[in-house]
Amino acid sequence: MISENRDILVERLEHKLVAKEREINELRDSIKESIVEELREGMKEDLDFDKRILVLENKLRDISLSYDGVMKELLDQKTIIQDMKNKYLKDDKVDQAPSTTRSKNPGTLTDWHDNVQVHREEPPTKEEKVEPSSRFIIAESDEDRVPLSKKDEKDIIIAKNPDPGSTRKGEVVVEAREDEDVVIEYKK
Repeated sequence: MISENRDILVERLEHKLVAKEREINELRDSIKESIVEELREGMKEDLDFDKRILVLENKLRDISLSYDGVMKELLDQKTIIQDMKNKYLKDDKVDQAPSTTRSKNPGTLTDWHDNVQVHREEPPTKEEKVEPSSRFIIAESDEDRVPLSKKDEKDIIIAKNPDPGSTRKGEVVVEAREDEDVVIEYKK
């Protein structure tokens, strides 16, 4: 009897042991699956993160290339502007003779009156009656030319700056009529 009881006990214990081994194997499998799933999700997140980083790196590279291109273009434009500035400033300096005579008070009324020339228009001849392409012609040379006449015009005042060195753009010619706007021309 004792040996039969032992055999029954051993069988029960063996059954329990087999059941526990199955549970352990199931737990191992489920743990492996959950670990693999977590790793997959982590890898997917890492891949997504890596893809986002790659996209950002590409955008940064494109922006950097665009920035370099813009900077090179700006440098080219700056060089062109400096060349033009040097050329025109040099031309202005060559064209403008330095003034040695200057009045002590250039803003007086007598100085202005001396520098302003008043022209009276004469009746137009048949040759001058040809319609001009614009309303008036601005004097383009050192000679004192008067615009083509209009019907009811009276006096035309042409003022010239006596000291061309005082302006950067060159000699200034100003024309004014009583009934129209003032026309200013810079000559080089």
